[in-house]
Amino acid sequence: MDVGLITALLERWRPETHTFHLPFGEATITLQDVSILTGLPVDGDPVTGVDPALTIPEWQALCLRLLGFEPDAHFFDHSRLRIECLDDRYRHFHIADDAPEEMVQQYVRGQVLRLLGGVLLPDTSSNKMKLMFLPLLEDLDFARRLSWGSAVLACLYRAMCRGAYADQSEIGGYLVLLQIWVWERMPTISPLRRQLLEMPSEQQDPDVPFRLDGPLGYRWNVAFNVHHVSTRVARVYRCQLDTLVDTSRREGQVE
Repeated sequence: MDVGLITALLERWRPETHTFHLPFGEATITLQDVSILTGLPVDGDPVTGVDPALTIPEWQALCLRLLGFEPDAHFFDHSRLRIECLDDRYRHFHIADDAPEEMVQQYVRGQVLRLLGGVLLPDTSSNKMKLMFLPLLEDLDFARRLSWGSAVLACLYRAMCRGAYADQSEIGGYLVLLQIWVWERMPTISPLRRQLLEMPSEQQDPDVPFRLDGPLGYRWNVAFNVHHVSTRVARVYRCQLDTLVDTSRREGQVE
């Protein structure tokens, strides 16, 4: 994660409008960006609910029923679970081909919970995840119909609104999405990729031998040219953001 880039962006985030204030106007991440960059669904039922006020024994019983194991009490922090608990559980876990359907579903819930709480909808702790998402995974068919992309964007908006204040030193939310969005939308700031991964097309460029197998954001999952990567210093990014221009408007102007 490029902390300098995130810091420079948060300085331009306005909670009143949920937009970044840039030299050429305002810009923000949209649901279309989320869908194209991550592949997460943005249609469907909203992700709603409350954080259940359960005791640790009650959370243990719920984990046993939905995940197939009961975490030790020291892994809990009220309604949060240490991420290392799931990592230790599934590090060498193997699902046999003839495994019961209930075991398969418990394994899927555990992996999805790890993804939601540790990557897509994280808090500022960096090592704990909210168990409030677990009841939403009880019925996996229902979970597939939820608009997880909308939840991710709403969580990121809220995290940036909180992180934009000067007295804040931590930020939650799916910051990888924010970083990739900047690289896609502001190419003058983005690093150069050593290996080009592009969307497949009928007229594939012969200079791009590797095709992208996944959402558009996956093409940044490659090594960067270290001679052209930014110094990751916030003041460098501030200067780059100060000199940004809207090339689409400039190209449309008549001399």
